[in-house]
Amino acid sequence: RPKLAMLTPAMAGVSPARWCNAKSLLLKALKHAGLKSMPGRSRDPLAQEWEKLRALLPDRHFQSGLSRFMSFCTERNIVPAAVAPETFVQFGKELEHNSLTRDPGSIHRDTCKIWNLAVNVIPEWPRLLVSVPDRRRNFAFALHAFTESFRADVESFLANGGEPDVFSDDYYKPLSKLTLRNRRQYIAMAATALVHSGVPIADHWTKCARRDHEREIATRIYV
Repeated sequence: RPKLAMLTPAMAGVSPARWCNAKSLLLKALKHAGLKSMPGRSRDPLAQEWEKLRALLPDRHFQSGLSRFMSFCTERNIVPAAVAPETFVQFGKELEHNSLTRDPGSIHRDTCKIWNLAVNVIPEWPRLLVSVPDRRRNFAFALHAFTESFRADVESFLANGGEPDVFSDDYYKPLSKLTLRNRRQYIAMAATALVHSGVPIADHWTKCARRDHEREIATRIYV
């Protein structure tokens, strides 16, 4: 799968349709050789219980988003009432190890989200809400990982983001909560970059030393 993910139909010299057919044939070859493989679109009929639920789905977004999972359950004789959180865990492992999909983690996450949506909009749907995998990769350390003096500097800086007194000569519209949150995150990212560059997180830098070091890091990044 990682090797296929680096290729495109143009790189292989074929049309997108031919590329899809080639991957489908590859899955069939793997299955013929006795290796487990999970097709992108199963042509085998769903179990009767799943077919009844599929007919209740409001549009193609729901249908395509849950088709792999329904086929997965049908193949393992798992009826809708028997679906458990562990079923989704096993589904994610099957995608990861036995499919050629480019991004198995994304499909697993989207399947969980659409399942929960179905629970909320379809009264006949099994009453099971599942945990949606968190695929975020946070680069920045949380601010509480830094020193108290650094956190105080950050909050002092953010507090100067607006002058709420409309009669003040320095008045300008206070920053929104979203802007303040974003700026706090940007500062955390910059400070994290300093830590990764070799500055101990527990150091109490003077403002001048910290500014000089930040310039040095910025120069490295942009040059």
